[in-house]
Amino acid sequence: MDDVSLEMKRLLEYIDGQTASDEFTRELDDAVQSARRNEKWRLEYMTLQQEYREKYNEGLEVGKAEGKIEGRMEGKLEGKIEILYCEFKLTISEIAQKLELSEEYVQGVVKHLT
Repeated sequence: MDDVSLEMKRLLEYIDGQTASDEFTRELDDAVQSARRNEKWRLEYMTLQQEYREKYNEGLEVGKAEGKIEGRMEGKLEGKIEILYCEFKLTISEIAQKLELSEEYVQGVVKHLT
């Protein structure tokens, strides 16, 4: 804080929780106190917070649903790899080509089979 002006230092101290120490920070503190007492603003803020919470929760639910779908699809794909490798005795390269996957991915799945 040594490389900022005195006014900026006082503002930063006020933001950090110290009492207002000059005319500007006293005016700012008055405005903050007024806003805190304003019931309409408080209600709007709380409503906005509730909306954010609801959107966040909706996002979580969508993410969980998408994750389940991806997990099922990946499980089916791994099942196909297992059948092609264990029952049909295809090579990793053949499986990768047939399923249009990278050989590294197929190798990773096969490694967990053995």
